[in-house]
Amino acid sequence: MNSRALCLRTTVIENQDGRIVEALIAASFLQRLRGLLGRKRLDVRQGLLLEECNAVHTIGMRFAIDVIFLSADFRILAMHSHVGAFRFRRCPKAAHTLELAAGQAAGLQWTVGDALALR
Repeated sequence: MNSRALCLRTTVIENQDGRIVEALIAASFLQRLRGLLGRKRLDVRQGLLLEECNAVHTIGMRFAIDVIFLSADFRILAMHSHVGAFRFRRCPKAAHTLELAAGQAAGLQWTVGDALALR
């Protein structure tokens, strides 16, 4: 596997109230396939943005995550909190998915309908 293909760039995701998350961007098929596998945890206010993704699984995950499904214009469509290992979540209308450490979405006070922006 080409290690260069797994190098992730980062972005900051912000809601209209200025609450931010620093996210790694998984844009390629290989990056999305690997996702968070192999990680022991996500830090506070750190996430993984899966581009062109409307479904995720937590098979092989070592920790629970919050899953936030986003529209093409980064509006929150659905949120699932504390998704444990061996689970599957899907949102057919989503264009992107943001994964955060369990409980982080509530701490950010993000809700369905919020518009997020990348900077």
